[in-house]
Amino acid sequence: MTRCPPLEYVPRSLVNRDTRGFIKIVAEKGTGRIMGVTAVGTEAVDLVAAGALIMVAGMSVEQVANPVGAVHDHGRMP
Repeated sequence: MTRCPPLEYVPRSLVNRDTRGFIKIVAEKGTGRIMGVTAVGTEAVDLVAAGALIMVAGMSVEQVANPVGAVHDHGRMP
C-alpha cells in the first residue's frame, strides 16, 4: 500500500511555514510494515532519516501513527 500525505501533516513544516512538497510512504499490505519512505521538500533529509530509523526498527504504519509508540525526532526544531 502507498500513501502520499502532503507536508501540511508534518508539524515541523508548519512551524517553518513551508509546506511545499510531500512524503511517500510504502507499506507492506497486511502487516502495515513500512518498506520505504520518500520525501520532497525543504529539509526532506530529516524526514528520510526518521523514515530510515522507522524501517530499521521494523515499525508499522499503525505504530508510527500512534503518538505513544512513535519516533518523533525534532532535534533541530525551534
